[in-house]
Amino acid sequence: MVYTYTLESPESGDQVLVKFFNDPTNTIHVISLNQTTHIGMDVQFLDENGEAIDVCGALLSFASLNSGAVYDDESESYILNSDEYVTNFDGDYIAINGSSVSYNASKNRAHTATSNESLEQGSRFEQNE
Repeated sequence: MVYTYTLESPESGDQVLVKFFNDPTNTIHVISLNQTTHIGMDVQFLDENGEAIDVCGALLSFASLNSGAVYDDESESYILNSDEYVTNFDGDYIAINGSSVSYNASKNRAHTATSNESLEQGSRFEQNE
């Protein structure tokens, strides 16, 4: 796999702190310091000979999109303070039964609209269980 990342729109200038992983299931961790940051990601799949694999018609999963929340004293509820999402993908979104990830057709965006960190914050599961 070859991942190509492009910093598209950070609020803090032309730099952002990231950590890259060798594990293709982890890929990248972005430290945005509570600022909106858009990262473009292009993925190329390669076979054992290093040749590109045509993924037209492939099934890809967005199952690891996370959202976090903080408690807001004024509203006495949790509000989202981080939101990972996938947008501008060319394909058909197929919902996974029980997943917190949903698709917003007007924004062409797959994300989770509620925190999926803890039961207290609205998740169906505890993050560390």
